[in-house]
Amino acid sequence: LEHLAQLMGCQWMVGQALRNRSGHLVGAWLIWGEGELEKSLALAWMCRSESVVATTLDISRKAHQTWWGRLKEDLLGCLQSSSKRRTYAAIVAAICALLLVPIPYKIQCPCVLEPVTRRFVAAPFAATLAQTLVEPGDIVTKGEPLVELEGREILRQLASLEAAHERAQKTRDSALAERKTSEAQLARLEMQQLEHQLALVRNRRENLIVHAPFDGVVISGDLQRVQGAPVTTGQTLMEIAPLDHVLVEIAIAEQSIAYAREGVHATVKLTAFPSDRWSSRLATIHPRAEIRGAEQVFVAEMELANNERKLEHGMQGQAHVSAGWSPVGWILFHKPYAALTRWLGW
Repeated sequence: LEHLAQLMGCQWMVGQALRNRSGHLVGAWLIWGEGELEKSLALAWMCRSESVVATTLDISRKAHQTWWGRLKEDLLGCLQSSSKRRTYAAIVAAICALLLVPIPYKIQCPCVLEPVTRRFVAAPFAATLAQTLVEPGDIVTKGEPLVELEGREILRQLASLEAAHERAQKTRDSALAERKTSEAQLARLEMQQLEHQLALVRNRRENLIVHAPFDGVVISGDLQRVQGAPVTTGQTLMEIAPLDHVLVEIAIAEQSIAYAREGVHATVKLTAFPSDRWSSRLATIHPRAEIRGAEQVFVAEMELANNERKLEHGMQGQAHVSAGWSPVGWILFHKPYAALTRWLGW
């Protein structure tokens, strides 16, 4: 300072380190002048103003720092204090211990409700559709009429066959009376053939109304707009599913399939009933992946009882599949780690 005062041509020069209120060094300042009285006043002012000036400089410097520089400085400041080092070491140890605590791990997956079994009601023979007696969404019981087929053509066939059978019978009786054995035999064969045809037509007449094969709900088959159209033998008219149970299809992502097992517990939350939960166990997991919603998934299935008839086919929601116990740290970071390794190509 004396050498610098000589170079600047002043009588005295004093300097002081600037420390903020935390005691960290943020800079230094110099004051020079003439006369001993001014020097004593400068020293007194420096002592009184040191904390304010240092704090102001510290705030100004931090305002122009990047976030990384501020973070590094804060960490270095903490490490320089023994009490803070112990405090932060205890916090880090507590966090590490917490990350090692095992908790139940559950895989969250989308799900949809489907029928447990589906029964397709088909046309028993070629005919014309007369009318539809139920619509999709209707609940039906076993034996309830579903569809009525047009019977005028069948009645005409039945009348024609009965008349032909009667003629063949008269021919046979006349031949027997005249002792014409061969003609009687031919007439009897014709009667047998007509009887088979009559049995077929009568069976069709009795099945003009198609009945429900079991109790359930109609999930497809809106034929109201196609009444009067011809139907062919075996053509699907309606689809019926049972009501007492529903099947939950759970789409497990490919990266999570390693943690899912058949028989594990799963909980379902549906969008239609956000406050309700349904629980069961996974019955099967399909061995082959499929594409759903632009994502490759493995479909797991489980059954739910539908005693209250609240569950409808097609409802969607979220399923939580139990995957055992795992540390908190693994649960939080295994997916980001897997994504990072895939991105790096490891």
